[in-house]
Amino acid sequence: MTIRYYCAVVVLFVLTGCGWRTTADEDTVAGKPYDYCYAVGDSVFLCSATGEKRIPVPGTEACLSPAGTSLAYTDTTRTDGQRRIAIMQLRADTMLINYPDTGCRNCFGPVWSPDGKYLAYSAYKDGWNIKCLDIATGRPAVIAQAANAGMGIYSPTWTADSRKIVAQDMDVIYIIGLDGQVKRSFAIR
Repeated sequence: MTIRYYCAVVVLFVLTGCGWRTTADEDTVAGKPYDYCYAVGDSVFLCSATGEKRIPVPGTEACLSPAGTSLAYTDTTRTDGQRRIAIMQLRADTMLINYPDTGCRNCFGPVWSPDGKYLAYSAYKDGWNIKCLDIATGRPAVIAQAANAGMGIYSPTWTADSRKIVAQDMDVIYIIGLDGQVKRSFAIR
């Protein structure tokens, strides 16, 4: 019982955290190649109504774009041990991988905005911060910065309107605008 409950919570978190759309939204994304993804070890599994496709990717924390045509993940292939964000374009004939300039040497956990225009992720510089990559311009921006060196802000996710990021620092949950301004905060304890 406990294992099933835990798995259900993880799947729900992954689906909501990566811009999963409900049945009512199906008409707006008709024809997309994949509906969801997950990672196990160094492999990513892409799934659609017609089946599952396994893609060996040396990375973790895969997140499928809302349109189902791009996969963002944490690449772990660097020889210096640093993590970076990778984006794989999912096309029928080939799968192209690019490594956008995320403005950090150690970053992880990309999460697509529901409109597919941005990627939020955790980035390390004097503590864990939240950065946001504008896909159209390729420019990264710090959205939330750690108040104390060594501490951090973690676990970015998006509001449904793609205008705010929700993150936490183990004591407080923050709702932060794309301008970096804290809109609301809630004490966890």
